[in-house]
Parts: sequence; structure tokens; C-alpha cells
Amino acid sequence: MQLKIFIILILLVLTGCKENKLEPIELHNKQHVTYLNQYAWSIDHFASETKYAPRTLQDYKEHVSTIRTEGHIDLTPFIDKEVIETGYILHEKTDHYN
Repeated sequence: MQLKIFIILILLVLTGCKENKLEPIELHNKQHVTYLNQYAWSIDHFASETKYAPRTLQDYKEHVSTIRTEGHIDLTPFIDKEVIETGYILHEKTDHYN
């Protein structure tokens, strides 16, 4: 009887030791892909996502200034709104702001 229990326990342990070989699937926001395609860029992989609560963007003045001067994007109209900043690593290399 003890041998049967021991064998069952070994089988349970071995069953739980399967290696999971699922490949991660990255889904990108279609609007982001369309926007980047306008510049002939394509996404290699997702890098980051930062959410700014409404009326907190002004606390990141240096970051907002960098986005305006180097990225040529003015976030002033969105200061009072929730902003989600998404970063991607591109296939292409750029000489400018990434």
C-alpha cells in the first residue's frame, strides 16, 4: 500500500515538472503601428508603458520638455488628462529622439 502511494506521489511530482515552452506573443496597439508606419518605422518589441494621472504631467517638466524639443510632440493640450506613454524598440535606428 505504501509503495502505491509512493509511486503516485512520484508521478504527481513528475507531472508538475513539465517545461513550459510557450513563446510570448506581443500585440501592439493598431493606432501606434499606424502612427509609426507614417515614419517608415516598425516595432521590434514593446519596451515600456507609463501612465500619468490627470493633472500630474506638469510634475515631469524636464521629460515633457524633452518630448517637445527632441520628439516634436507638444503635450500641453493633455496636461489635465490621463496620459499613457508607450515605448517601443524599433527595427530601424534613428538619429533623433527615440
